[in-house]
Amino acid sequence: MLDGLYVALSSVEEDSIGLIHNRAALGKKEIVIKKLPKKADSFENIFNYADAYGKIRYGYYGSRYILDDETKYLNSAIGGIAGIKSAKYKGFGFNIATYISKDLDFLYDSSLKNSEFLTYDKKSYVYLGEASIDFKNRYISINFGRFAKDTPYFNTDDIRMSQNTFEGIFGEFDIDDSIKVDLYYIKRWAGFDSADENSSQSDFKDLVNNSKGLYGGGIVYSYGKENQASFWGYYVDRFAVLLYSETSGHLHYDDTHIDFGFEVAYNKELNDSGINGIVIGGMGIFHFGDFFVSIADDYAFVKSGDVITDGFGGGPYLTSLDEATIAAISDIKNKIVNETKDNINFLRTGLGYDVDSINSSFEYAFGYASLGISDIKEHDFIYSYNLDDKISAQLIAIHYQTSQDELDRFLIRADYNF
Repeated sequence: MLDGLYVALSSVEEDSIGLIHNRAALGKKEIVIKKLPKKADSFENIFNYADAYGKIRYGYYGSRYILDDETKYLNSAIGGIAGIKSAKYKGFGFNIATYISKDLDFLYDSSLKNSEFLTYDKKSYVYLGEASIDFKNRYISINFGRFAKDTPYFNTDDIRMSQNTFEGIFGEFDIDDSIKVDLYYIKRWAGFDSADENSSQSDFKDLVNNSKGLYGGGIVYSYGKENQASFWGYYVDRFAVLLYSETSGHLHYDDTHIDFGFEVAYNKELNDSGINGIVIGGMGIFHFGDFFVSIADDYAFVKSGDVITDGFGGGPYLTSLDEATIAAISDIKNKIVNETKDNINFLRTGLGYDVDSINSSFEYAFGYASLGISDIKEHDFIYSYNLDDKISAQLIAIHYQTSQDELDRFLIRADYNF
């Protein structure tokens, strides 16, 4: 998924505004919410000091699939987020946000309509994407209800109109200035990645059918100014045990600097889900003034008949592109007749250039995986515009090809945060 393009693992002053640089540390990015002007001095003022926030988003989507016959799809929509966040009283408050996508079928050929921005039956939607009771003090932050959170195996993956949000409980604990611990339980989710042919992205549904949910935790150790190491564990009932470890940082040399990251993932099936394998990988982004070059490689030890998972969202893997992830590739390999090769190597390279004078970044990324008999190739072209914290836009074009399919896709998104 597109979130996988965000391969710079922590934010530094030299970072580009491009997508290759916008994956926050360990994927832990959240929607922008204005800080309230004051704490409530009484229970009543929790509501009196409540503050509105939101996002207006416009999107235009098109795709062309070439298989036996050419198939085209189009969508255009306007929507976003409308929310209210209360002030805190003795550490307690609340957050409520409605997610919206309104079909603009007068802007495109509606006979080609699909569900990228809509419900599975191609209708506009409005739903309560976030609704949580929150507690926060100097050491502890707890969210109970529906919330937007990012960890390696469940994350917002904000790639269409509505990001993924989750229902459960999430706790963050600051042990000291360098160590943070997360504990979480997730039962249901909604958002673009949750949808399938029988359910809409606007419907909260179980992570896994008839499952008790996801239990887990993570620990993040920050060392130096710009370096992190982390370990995450997940037990997903009736699905898999997922373990993930990652380290990331920056090296500086006069006018150049390097962003780097390394990862190890372990997937073990539950209830014969077929999710089994180990992924090891690394990445580097080499900066030369406003120009940068990136390379990332993941190797999956996965037997024929088994798959790697992205989890619930865009996945954690350093090589992921818009369409191809090493998890998606493992699934494709199993579906290709006579493809019996074990293990997968996925290589991604890219380059980009920042133009600060027009608040823009231009990027290109290429991914390649050989499956033995066949291979997978993907080309991504990305233009990013970021005026300030309020106004941003992206234009993304993709060409994706396997031995059985070929896809051209483009996406335009523009956001205004308030």
